[in-house]
Amino acid sequence: DGGAGGASLRPEWSRGRLFDRRIALMLLQRVRAAADDGDGASVLGVGEEREDRRPPSPLNTVALMRLASSRLGLGAYSAMQLAEELYLRGFLSYPRTESSGFPPGFDFRTRLE
Repeated sequence: DGGAGGASLRPEWSRGRLFDRRIALMLLQRVRAAADDGDGASVLGVGEEREDRRPPSPLNTVALMRLASSRLGLGAYSAMQLAEELYLRGFLSYPRTESSGFPPGFDFRTRLE
């Protein structure tokens, strides 16, 4: 609450973070304007929650093509061309695989070194 006649600003987002620079700057300007007007601005509380998330599983070729089609409207050829380009630029590991599983005893350390 901003007190008698004051404005209240409670920034809360369901995603937990604000990534839109324009909105963040607008909020900053509003807080600074309140401080410049002599109304002052106070932080009444700060909350933080920790949320652990596992990274998404890697996509195999079939899953990649399905997502590219349903979310981006790309055909199979275009999806694979894009995946190849992303691979060549270092953004993806090699995309052309049908398996996301590894045999028991697979030596990850040797492969990654």
